Amino acid sequence: MIIQGITFSGKSINKARWEVPEKLMQIGNEFTAPFKTKDKDVLSYFKDKPLRGITVEKENTVFLTFKVVKVRDFLVEERNMVETLVEVEPLDRNVEEIVIYLLNPAKANPNFHRMIKNELASGHP
Repeated sequence: MIIQGITFSGKSINKARWEVPEKLMQIGNEFTAPFKTKDKDVLSYFKDKPLRGITVEKENTVFLTFKVVKVRDFLVEERNMVETLVEVEPLDRNVEEIVIYLLNPAKANPNFHRMIKNELASGHP
């Protein structure tokens, strides 16, 4: 089974693709994925200010939650088997901001990291 992350506008998120063992996924199910980062601001901010769908449980790892929005089966002729593609979108806009920032900072909202740094500097995580 292949799980592909998409934005709310339906565009694929680069590097947000996972191959997982076959399991039942239905529209509306949630899927949580780990994202490694060395960004101390992001780790500190979300460890001190937990939000729904964003959890820091391990050192250098942020767990983000997605929601299944589409499930499609397709035939892989070379292997003569059916493969399942599951499209998942971030649970909310906060998750979308952080996943884009972690996977492709150049495409992220420039205010995202600035907001985190400002809140940490002011002592209000």
